[in-house]
Amino acid sequence: MSAYTDKRDEIKSELSFLDERLRAQLAAAGQAIVESDTTPHEASHDEASHDEASYASLIASDAQIQSRLKELQKMRDRIVEIGNRLTEIKQADDELEKRRKELGAELEPHYEAIGENAFRVYRNNPLVDQEYADIFTPVQEAHEEIKQTRAELDQAESELENRPFLEKMVVRGRIIVLRNRLSLRENQIARLYRDAGRQIAATDFITTIGDPELERAAAPFLEKTEETHRLEDESASLREEREALEGELRTLGVERRPAARLSDIDSLIQTAESERKESLIAVANAVREAMPDADLGDEVRAELESVAAIERDREDARERLERVEAAIQAERLLGEKSQLETTIGRKRSQIEKLQADIEGLEREKAGLESMITAAEQRRGAEADLLES
Repeated sequence: MSAYTDKRDEIKSELSFLDERLRAQLAAAGQAIVESDTTPHEASHDEASHDEASYASLIASDAQIQSRLKELQKMRDRIVEIGNRLTEIKQADDELEKRRKELGAELEPHYEAIGENAFRVYRNNPLVDQEYADIFTPVQEAHEEIKQTRAELDQAESELENRPFLEKMVVRGRIIVLRNRLSLRENQIARLYRDAGRQIAATDFITTIGDPELERAAAPFLEKTEETHRLEDESASLREEREALEGELRTLGVERRPAARLSDIDSLIQTAESERKESLIAVANAVREAMPDADLGDEVRAELESVAAIERDREDARERLERVEAAIQAERLLGEKSQLETTIGRKRSQIEKLQADIEGLEREKAGLESMITAAEQRRGAEADLLES
Protein backbone atom coordinates (compact mmCIF):
# COMPACT_ATOMS: atom_id res chain seq x y z
CA MET A 1 0.00 0.00 0.00
CA SER A 2 1.25 3.47 -0.92
CA ALA A 3 2.34 5.82 1.84
CA TYR A 4 0.14 8.42 0.13
CA THR A 5 -2.93 6.26 0.87
CA ASP A 6 -2.28 6.42 4.60
CA LYS A 7 -1.76 10.18 4.30
CA ARG A 8 -5.04 10.52 2.40
CA ASP A 9 -6.92 8.63 5.14
CA GLU A 10 -5.24 10.81 7.78
CA ILE A 11 -6.29 14.02 5.99
CA LYS A 12 -9.85 12.70 5.48
CA SER A 13 -10.10 12.03 9.23
CA GLU A 14 -8.77 15.52 9.86
CA LEU A 15 -11.40 16.98 7.51
CA SER A 16 -14.17 15.00 9.21
CA PHE A 17 -12.99 16.34 12.57
CA LEU A 18 -12.80 19.89 11.21
CA ASP A 19 -16.30 19.57 9.72
CA GLU A 20 -17.69 18.69 13.14
CA ARG A 21 -15.68 21.48 14.75
CA LEU A 22 -16.97 23.93 12.18
CA ARG A 23 -20.61 22.94 12.82
CA ALA A 24 -20.07 23.16 16.57
CA GLN A 25 -18.38 26.56 16.22
CA LEU A 26 -21.12 27.85 13.92
CA ALA A 27 -23.67 26.73 16.53
CA ALA A 28 -21.68 28.52 19.25
CA ALA A 29 -21.57 31.65 17.09
CA GLY A 30 -25.33 31.34 16.47
CA GLN A 31 -25.89 31.05 20.24
CA ALA A 32 -23.84 34.18 20.85
CA ILE A 33 -25.76 36.01 18.12
CA VAL A 34 -29.16 34.99 19.56
CA GLU A 35 -28.10 36.08 23.04
CA SER A 36 -26.74 39.40 21.72
CA ASP A 37 -29.95 40.09 19.75
CA THR A 38 -27.96 41.15 16.66
CA THR A 39 -30.03 42.47 13.72
CA PRO A 40 -28.66 42.27 10.13
CA HIS A 41 -28.78 45.32 7.85
CA GLU A 42 -27.51 46.37 4.41
CA ALA A 43 -27.11 49.63 2.52
CA SER A 44 -30.07 48.87 0.25
CA HIS A 45 -33.35 49.41 2.05
CA ASP A 46 -35.21 46.72 0.07
CA GLU A 47 -32.48 44.15 0.59
CA ALA A 48 -32.25 45.10 4.27
CA SER A 49 -35.97 44.60 4.73
CA HIS A 50 -35.78 41.18 3.09
CA ASP A 51 -32.73 40.16 5.15
CA GLU A 52 -34.28 41.39 8.40
CA ALA A 53 -37.51 39.46 7.72
CA SER A 54 -35.56 36.28 6.92
CA TYR A 55 -33.38 36.75 9.99
CA ALA A 56 -36.40 37.43 12.21
CA SER A 57 -38.00 34.23 10.95
CA LEU A 58 -34.85 32.25 11.85
CA ILE A 59 -34.75 33.82 15.32
CA ALA A 60 -38.45 33.08 15.94
CA SER A 61 -38.00 29.47 14.81
CA ASP A 62 -34.95 29.08 17.02
CA ALA A 63 -36.87 30.45 20.01
CA GLN A 64 -39.60 27.87 19.48
CA ILE A 65 -37.08 25.03 19.22
CA GLN A 66 -35.24 26.28 22.31
CA SER A 67 -38.49 26.52 24.26
CA ARG A 68 -39.49 22.98 23.27
CA LEU A 69 -36.04 21.69 24.18
CA LYS A 70 -36.15 23.35 27.61
CA GLU A 71 -39.60 21.91 28.30
CA LEU A 72 -38.41 18.42 27.36
CA GLN A 73 -35.30 18.76 29.54
CA LYS A 74 -37.39 20.10 32.40
CA MET A 75 -39.84 17.22 32.01
CA ARG A 76 -37.03 14.68 31.97
CA ASP A 77 -35.35 16.20 35.04
CA ARG A 78 -38.66 16.19 36.91
CA ILE A 79 -39.36 12.54 36.06
CA VAL A 80 -35.86 11.60 37.26
CA GLU A 81 -36.34 13.70 40.41
CA ILE A 82 -39.71 12.06 41.14
CA GLY A 83 -38.26 8.61 40.47
CA ASN A 84 -35.44 9.26 42.93
CA ARG A 85 -37.87 10.59 45.52
CA LEU A 86 -40.18 7.58 45.12
CA THR A 87 -37.19 5.33 45.72
CA GLU A 88 -36.37 7.31 48.87
CA ILE A 89 -40.00 7.08 50.01
CA LYS A 90 -40.03 3.31 49.53
CA GLN A 91 -36.81 2.95 51.49
CA ALA A 92 -38.14 5.18 54.27
CA ASP A 93 -41.46 3.31 54.36
CA ASP A 94 -39.62 -0.02 54.50
CA GLU A 95 -37.64 1.26 57.47
CA LEU A 96 -40.84 2.46 59.16
CA GLU A 97 -42.50 -0.91 58.57
CA LYS A 98 -39.46 -2.68 59.97
CA ARG A 99 -39.57 -0.49 63.07
CA ARG A 100 -43.34 -1.01 63.45
CA LYS A 101 -42.78 -4.78 63.46
CA GLU A 102 -40.02 -4.38 66.02
CA LEU A 103 -42.34 -2.28 68.19
CA GLY A 104 -45.06 -4.89 67.84
CA ALA A 105 -42.66 -7.50 69.22
CA GLU A 106 -41.52 -5.09 71.95
CA LEU A 107 -45.12 -4.35 72.98
CA GLU A 108 -46.09 -8.02 73.38
CA PRO A 109 -44.35 -8.62 76.76
CA HIS A 110 -46.19 -5.69 78.37
CA TYR A 111 -49.72 -6.94 77.67
CA GLU A 112 -49.70 -9.52 80.47
CA ALA A 113 -48.78 -7.00 83.19
CA ILE A 114 -51.33 -4.52 81.82
CA GLY A 115 -54.04 -7.18 81.70
CA GLU A 116 -53.28 -8.43 85.21
CA ASN A 117 -53.30 -4.95 86.77
CA ALA A 118 -56.33 -3.87 84.77
CA PHE A 119 -58.19 -6.97 85.93
CA ARG A 120 -57.24 -6.15 89.53
CA VAL A 121 -58.70 -2.66 89.10
CA TYR A 122 -61.80 -4.06 87.42
CA ARG A 123 -62.38 -6.63 90.18
CA ASN A 124 -62.12 -3.94 92.88
CA ASN A 125 -64.34 -1.46 91.01
CA PRO A 126 -67.95 -2.57 90.50
CA LEU A 127 -68.77 0.54 88.41
CA VAL A 128 -66.62 -0.36 85.42
CA ASP A 129 -68.40 0.06 82.04
CA GLN A 130 -69.86 -3.01 80.38
CA GLU A 131 -67.42 -2.50 77.48
CA TYR A 132 -64.53 -3.31 79.81
CA ALA A 133 -66.50 -6.01 81.64
CA ASP A 134 -66.82 -7.96 78.40
CA ILE A 135 -63.06 -7.84 78.00
CA PHE A 136 -62.44 -9.23 81.49
CA THR A 137 -65.14 -11.92 81.36
CA PRO A 138 -62.80 -14.74 80.19
CA VAL A 139 -60.29 -13.86 82.96
CA GLN A 140 -63.08 -13.67 85.53
CA GLU A 141 -64.46 -17.03 84.51
CA ALA A 142 -60.99 -18.59 84.64
CA HIS A 143 -60.40 -17.21 88.16
CA GLU A 144 -63.77 -18.53 89.33
CA GLU A 145 -63.06 -21.93 87.83
CA ILE A 146 -59.64 -22.00 89.49
CA LYS A 147 -61.20 -21.02 92.81
CA GLN A 148 -63.87 -23.69 92.48
CA THR A 149 -61.32 -26.32 91.42
CA ARG A 150 -59.09 -25.52 94.38
CA ALA A 151 -62.04 -25.82 96.71
CA GLU A 152 -62.95 -29.20 95.24
CA LEU A 153 -59.31 -30.28 95.49
CA ASP A 154 -59.11 -29.24 99.16
CA GLN A 155 -62.34 -31.12 99.85
CA ALA A 156 -61.08 -34.25 98.12
CA GLU A 157 -57.74 -34.18 99.94
CA SER A 158 -59.50 -33.76 103.30
CA GLU A 159 -61.71 -36.77 102.58
CA LEU A 160 -58.75 -38.96 101.69
CA GLU A 161 -57.58 -39.76 105.26
CA ASN A 162 -60.75 -41.43 106.62
CA ARG A 163 -61.79 -43.44 103.55
CA PRO A 164 -61.40 -47.19 103.01
CA PHE A 165 -58.74 -48.37 100.60
CA LEU A 166 -60.95 -48.74 97.54
CA GLU A 167 -62.66 -45.42 98.12
CA LYS A 168 -59.22 -43.82 98.54
CA MET A 169 -58.30 -45.06 95.07
CA VAL A 170 -61.39 -43.35 93.65
CA VAL A 171 -60.65 -40.12 95.53
CA ARG A 172 -57.01 -40.17 94.43
CA GLY A 173 -58.17 -40.48 90.82
CA ARG A 174 -60.48 -37.54 91.32
CA ILE A 175 -57.62 -35.53 92.93
CA ILE A 176 -55.42 -36.21 89.87
CA VAL A 177 -58.16 -34.96 87.54
CA LEU A 178 -58.69 -31.82 89.65
CA ARG A 179 -54.96 -31.08 89.81
CA ASN A 180 -54.64 -31.40 86.03
CA ARG A 181 -57.62 -29.14 85.52
CA LEU A 182 -56.18 -26.61 87.97
CA SER A 183 -52.76 -26.68 86.29
CA LEU A 184 -54.33 -26.21 82.86
CA ARG A 185 -56.40 -23.22 83.91
CA GLU A 186 -53.51 -21.61 85.83
CA ASN A 187 -51.34 -21.96 82.73
CA GLN A 188 -54.08 -20.28 80.69
CA ILE A 189 -54.25 -17.26 82.98
CA ALA A 190 -51.10 -15.65 81.50
CA ARG A 191 -52.51 -15.91 77.98
CA LEU A 192 -55.89 -14.55 79.13
CA TYR A 193 -54.12 -11.61 80.83
CA ARG A 194 -52.26 -10.89 77.57
CA ASP A 195 -55.49 -11.02 75.57
CA ALA A 196 -57.23 -8.71 78.01
CA GLY A 197 -54.19 -6.39 78.15
CA ARG A 198 -54.08 -6.17 74.35
CA GLN A 199 -57.76 -5.19 74.22
CA ILE A 200 -57.53 -2.78 77.15
CA ALA A 201 -54.50 -1.07 75.58
CA ALA A 202 -56.66 -0.19 72.61
CA THR A 203 -59.12 1.70 74.88
CA ASP A 204 -58.80 4.68 77.24
CA PHE A 205 -59.22 2.47 80.32
CA ILE A 206 -55.70 3.13 81.63
CA THR A 207 -55.92 6.93 81.42
CA THR A 208 -59.53 7.00 82.62
CA ILE A 209 -59.08 4.85 85.74
CA GLY A 210 -55.89 6.59 86.92
CA ASP A 211 -54.58 3.67 88.97
CA PRO A 212 -50.85 4.33 89.82
CA GLU A 213 -49.79 0.69 89.71
CA LEU A 214 -51.60 0.11 86.43
CA GLU A 215 -50.04 3.27 84.99
CA ARG A 216 -46.54 2.10 86.04
CA ALA A 217 -47.14 -1.27 84.35
CA ALA A 218 -48.43 0.46 81.22
CA ALA A 219 -45.76 3.21 81.05
CA PRO A 220 -43.30 1.32 78.77
CA PHE A 221 -46.21 0.25 76.60
CA LEU A 222 -47.53 3.81 76.30
CA GLU A 223 -44.09 5.09 75.30
CA LYS A 224 -43.82 2.53 72.54
CA THR A 225 -47.43 3.17 71.51
CA GLU A 226 -46.63 6.85 71.14
CA GLU A 227 -43.72 5.94 68.89
CA THR A 228 -46.03 3.63 66.92
CA HIS A 229 -48.48 6.48 66.35
CA ARG A 230 -45.65 8.73 65.24
CA LEU A 231 -44.48 6.07 62.78
CA GLU A 232 -48.03 5.68 61.47
CA ASP A 233 -48.26 9.45 60.94
CA GLU A 234 -44.94 9.44 59.08
CA SER A 235 -46.08 6.49 56.97
CA ALA A 236 -49.36 8.24 56.14
CA SER A 237 -47.47 11.39 55.17
CA LEU A 238 -45.15 9.36 52.91
CA ARG A 239 -48.14 7.59 51.40
CA GLU A 240 -49.82 10.92 50.57
CA GLU A 241 -46.59 12.23 49.01
CA ARG A 242 -46.17 9.03 46.98
CA GLU A 243 -49.73 9.23 45.66
CA ALA A 244 -49.24 12.88 44.71
CA LEU A 245 -45.95 12.13 42.93
CA GLU A 246 -47.45 9.14 41.09
CA GLY A 247 -50.29 11.41 39.96
CA GLU A 248 -47.76 13.95 38.72
CA LEU A 249 -45.93 11.19 36.83
CA ARG A 250 -49.15 10.30 35.04
CA THR A 251 -49.54 13.92 33.93
CA LEU A 252 -45.98 13.69 32.58
CA GLY A 253 -46.91 10.71 30.45
CA VAL A 254 -45.56 7.93 32.68
CA GLU A 255 -47.99 5.02 32.56
CA ARG A 256 -46.03 2.21 34.21
CA ARG A 257 -42.24 2.46 34.20
CA PRO A 258 -40.46 5.85 34.17
CA ALA A 259 -37.59 4.28 32.18
CA ALA A 260 -39.79 3.79 29.09
CA ARG A 261 -41.03 7.38 29.17
CA LEU A 262 -37.50 8.68 29.78
CA SER A 263 -36.31 6.78 26.72
CA ASP A 264 -39.01 8.48 24.63
CA ILE A 265 -38.13 11.90 26.03
CA ASP A 266 -34.41 11.30 25.43
CA SER A 267 -35.20 10.60 21.77
CA LEU A 268 -37.25 13.80 21.56
CA ILE A 269 -34.47 15.78 23.28
CA GLN A 270 -31.90 14.36 20.86
CA THR A 271 -34.08 15.40 17.92
CA ALA A 272 -34.69 18.86 19.41
CA GLU A 273 -30.97 19.33 20.13
CA SER A 274 -30.16 18.41 16.53
CA GLU A 275 -32.82 20.86 15.28
CA ARG A 276 -31.48 23.56 17.61
CA LYS A 277 -27.96 23.05 16.35
CA GLU A 278 -29.13 23.36 12.74
CA SER A 279 -31.13 26.45 13.69
CA LEU A 280 -28.13 28.16 15.33
CA ILE A 281 -25.93 27.27 12.35
CA ALA A 282 -28.52 28.87 10.04
CA VAL A 283 -28.57 32.01 12.21
CA ALA A 284 -24.76 32.26 12.14
CA ASN A 285 -24.59 31.77 8.38
CA ALA A 286 -27.36 34.32 7.83
CA VAL A 287 -25.50 36.94 9.86
CA ARG A 288 -22.19 36.19 8.11
CA GLU A 289 -23.82 36.64 4.71
CA ALA A 290 -26.01 39.65 5.56
CA MET A 291 -23.64 41.69 7.73
CA PRO A 292 -20.02 40.63 7.31
CA ASP A 293 -18.69 44.09 8.21
CA ALA A 294 -21.21 45.10 10.88
CA ASP A 295 -20.36 45.78 14.52
CA LEU A 296 -21.51 42.53 16.09
CA GLY A 297 -19.94 42.91 19.49
CA ASP A 298 -16.73 41.38 20.80
CA GLU A 299 -18.18 38.00 21.78
CA VAL A 300 -19.98 37.40 18.46
CA ARG A 301 -17.01 38.67 16.47
CA ALA A 302 -14.68 36.33 18.37
CA GLU A 303 -16.96 33.34 17.70
CA LEU A 304 -17.16 34.19 13.98
CA GLU A 305 -13.38 34.65 13.77
CA SER A 306 -13.04 31.14 15.23
CA VAL A 307 -15.39 29.93 12.47
CA ALA A 308 -13.19 31.61 9.84
CA ALA A 309 -10.06 30.06 11.37
CA ILE A 310 -11.57 26.58 11.18
CA GLU A 311 -12.62 27.23 7.57
CA ARG A 312 -9.03 28.18 6.74
CA ASP A 313 -7.83 24.97 8.35
CA ARG A 314 -10.40 23.05 6.30
CA GLU A 315 -9.30 24.76 3.09
CA ASP A 316 -5.69 23.94 3.87
CA ALA A 317 -6.63 20.33 4.55
CA ARG A 318 -8.63 20.14 1.30
CA GLU A 319 -5.67 21.49 -0.67
CA ARG A 320 -3.39 18.93 0.93
CA LEU A 321 -5.96 16.22 0.17
CA GLU A 322 -6.10 17.27 -3.49
CA ARG A 323 -2.30 17.14 -3.69
CA VAL A 324 -2.17 13.72 -2.04
CA GLU A 325 -4.92 12.41 -4.32
CA ALA A 326 -2.99 13.78 -7.32
CA ALA A 327 0.11 12.01 -6.04
CA ILE A 328 -1.90 8.80 -5.65
CA GLN A 329 -3.23 9.25 -9.20
CA ALA A 330 0.27 9.90 -10.59
CA GLU A 331 1.57 6.88 -8.72
CA ARG A 332 -1.26 4.77 -10.11
CA LEU A 333 -0.72 6.04 -13.66
CA LEU A 334 3.01 5.39 -13.40
CA GLY A 335 2.18 1.87 -12.30
CA GLU A 336 -0.16 1.42 -15.24
CA LYS A 337 2.52 2.82 -17.59
CA SER A 338 5.06 0.40 -16.16
CA GLN A 339 2.65 -2.49 -16.66
CA LEU A 340 2.08 -1.42 -20.28
CA GLU A 341 5.80 -1.17 -20.91
CA THR A 342 6.24 -4.66 -19.48
CA THR A 343 3.46 -5.94 -21.70
CA ILE A 344 4.94 -4.22 -24.76
CA GLY A 345 8.34 -5.73 -24.00
CA ARG A 346 6.80 -9.15 -23.60
CA LYS A 347 4.91 -8.77 -26.87
CA ARG A 348 8.08 -7.60 -28.65
CA SER A 349 9.96 -10.64 -27.36
CA GLN A 350 7.14 -12.78 -28.61
CA ILE A 351 7.33 -11.04 -32.02
CA GLU A 352 11.11 -11.54 -32.22
CA LYS A 353 10.69 -15.22 -31.37
CA LEU A 354 7.94 -15.57 -33.93
CA GLN A 355 10.10 -13.78 -36.53
CA ALA A 356 12.93 -16.21 -35.84
CA ASP A 357 10.50 -19.10 -36.14
CA ILE A 358 9.24 -17.69 -39.46
CA GLU A 359 12.74 -17.34 -40.80
CA GLY A 360 13.51 -20.93 -39.84
CA LEU A 361 10.32 -22.08 -41.47
CA GLU A 362 11.17 -20.05 -44.59
CA ARG A 363 14.57 -21.76 -44.79
CA GLU A 364 12.92 -25.13 -44.32
CA LYS A 365 10.45 -24.19 -47.05
CA ALA A 366 13.29 -23.19 -49.44
CA GLY A 367 15.04 -26.52 -48.83
CA LEU A 368 11.81 -28.35 -49.53
CA GLU A 369 11.33 -26.39 -52.75
CA SER A 370 14.91 -27.38 -53.95
CA MET A 371 14.22 -30.99 -53.17
CA ILE A 372 10.90 -30.78 -55.05
CA THR A 373 12.62 -29.30 -58.13
CA ALA A 374 15.30 -32.03 -58.11
CA ALA A 375 12.65 -34.71 -57.71
CA GLU A 376 10.54 -33.31 -60.53
CA GLN A 377 13.61 -33.20 -62.84
CA ARG A 378 14.35 -36.84 -62.17
CA ARG A 379 10.71 -37.73 -62.72
CA GLY A 380 10.46 -36.16 -66.14
CA ALA A 381 7.13 -35.71 -67.92
CA GLU A 382 4.29 -36.91 -65.76
CA ALA A 383 2.04 -38.00 -68.68
CA ASP A 384 4.68 -40.30 -70.13
CA LEU A 385 5.25 -41.78 -66.69
CA LEU A 386 1.64 -42.85 -66.24
CA GLU A 387 1.23 -44.32 -69.74
CA SER A 388 4.39 -46.55 -69.87
